[in-house]
Amino acid sequence: TTNEFLFSWLTVAVEIFLTIHTLVSAAFKADSLIFHIPPVLLLTLVFYLFIPNKLAVTTFVGFVMSVGFLILAYTIYEVSLRGMISFSLLMIATNLLGFFEVKKMNLSRRLEFKKSLDLENKTLELKAEIKKREDIEQELQQAKSSLEHQVAVRTSELEMTQERLND
Repeated sequence: TTNEFLFSWLTVAVEIFLTIHTLVSAAFKADSLIFHIPPVLLLTLVFYLFIPNKLAVTTFVGFVMSVGFLILAYTIYEVSLRGMISFSLLMIATNLLGFFEVKKMNLSRRLEFKKSLDLENKTLELKAEIKKREDIEQELQQAKSSLEHQVAVRTSELEMTQERLND
């Protein structure tokens, strides 16, 4: 629907804005690279775990954030090759962690939804069984009262026949 489409684009806009803001602040506050690494990693995980969006879009934004940060680290902070490799591994690990955590959460939600549907179906089956048993109980009550009436009629006929025989 239109609302879902707008919400999806709004979340993409938020992710892009936060990515640009983080990278620009890292570029203009060139104090120390070590102070910019945790916010970038944390923001990447926030994108995956807390901002609802399609996994492909979030993965793309995480990739752009990681590559942008690595380019900044190389160009502005002049990080050595060893540092670039460690930053790259850190970014890859963060993106993989976020990606697989989202996959696990989605699987968990699907299983929960399936279980709720199964529970709903079982509830409907049990309600149908209760209705069926109530109908059978009502039929048995009617049959019992009919039999009691027939027994009462037969008993009175027998008593009348016995009285006639006694007379």
